[in-house]
Amino acid sequence: MQVIKLVYIAHGWHLAIYDVPLVDDYVQAWQYGPVIPPLYYAFKRFGSGPITTIPTEDFSVIQAQTLQLLLLPTSNFLERRLKNLTRL
Repeated sequence: MQVIKLVYIAHGWHLAIYDVPLVDDYVQAWQYGPVIPPLYYAFKRFGSGPITTIPTEDFSVIQAQTLQLLLLPTSNFLERRLKNLTRL
């Protein structure tokens, strides 16, 4: 899921810039890249289709701004580019 990889990247930027994590959950190393389990299970129902609802009320103003600034420019990345960015 691209959304998890994008949140993972935004999480790293948010932590580096503000010294505060974007998400409080642990990031796990799964076979196909990093996964934040609660996020994975929240969006799993969408499969490969478009995500139609996002719980933006769960984010602070700074978190929402970070997501907007970092995810919009990267949202056009191909899945392969995201995989390369998030795998070791």
